[in-house]
Amino acid sequence: MSKVPSTHVMIGHPVVADAAGKDLFIQVTRLNDGLDGRPPAWHLSVNNPTDRPLTSTLRKVMDLPGLRFVQEKITIGPGEYRVLSRRQD
Repeated sequence: MSKVPSTHVMIGHPVVADAAGKDLFIQVTRLNDGLDGRPPAWHLSVNNPTDRPLTSTLRKVMDLPGLRFVQEKITIGPGEYRVLSRRQD
């Protein structure tokens, strides 16, 4: 059975860093698609794997339902993992 008529795919990374944040790992994960009556929910986190602090501006480049992050300038310490947005039930 083909799911083509009922499948919609968006490919790419919805949140990116400027050039100063080229070494950051940004994770954006959809936690809830909104089909169960709750609003869509996302987890957004960033990790600095380097041995020095990094200051970077992160911005949303893809409009996805429920992803409320727009833009934020952050300084993240060496080895730090920070959650910027998470599900709010």
